[in-house]
Amino acid sequence: KIKKLEIAEAKIQGQDAERDRLGMDLHDGVVADLSLLKMKIQSSFKENSEFNSINHILKSIIQNLRGLSHRMRPASLEEFGLIPSIQNLTHTINQSGRFKVEFNCDFDERFAQNIEVSIYFLIYELVNNATKYSKGDTVDIQLYKDKDVINLSVEDNGGGFAPNNIKKGQGLKNINERLSQLGGEMIIDSHDDATAFIIKIPLKND
Repeated sequence: KIKKLEIAEAKIQGQDAERDRLGMDLHDGVVADLSLLKMKIQSSFKENSEFNSINHILKSIIQNLRGLSHRMRPASLEEFGLIPSIQNLTHTINQSGRFKVEFNCDFDERFAQNIEVSIYFLIYELVNNATKYSKGDTVDIQLYKDKDVINLSVEDNGGGFAPNNIKKGQGLKNINERLSQLGGEMIIDSHDDATAFIIKIPLKND
């Protein structure tokens, strides 16, 4: 069992490192190149009748890629901590206008880096799944601490489904791997008008 946990932890650490690298490559490579292209178009084709349309499309692509790179590699997580990073994530999603995300938390303390990174990406995966698959328009995130356990609930108002019929996609696989590494557990509570993912993560004292 210990060997399996070590393998799971190494795999998660590798995925986080790869996510960091991809986020940096997106921000410093693709986004930078597109920004240069946008400036080139602005200086060379401003009189073209299609200029405004092309400029708008490029601006939208740059904004979307910049947002993706920040979500993949949130610099605020290491510098400011878990709660400000989640607040920034929910603010970004709310700005899109597609979903309203509400976030409530009853603590502001810092935890071990692996705990903070895992909670952030658990929330990211669950909210991302809701925005892609839910028929609703609201996601409610509750994060609170009960003694030595962190409790997380992510609920959307998009209607229920049979938990046994949930699609075993990469997002859910990533969630289960993180929970396995942390010794956590997840319950899916789905009924007629809402679905909630309820997660418990024990805080281990090293």
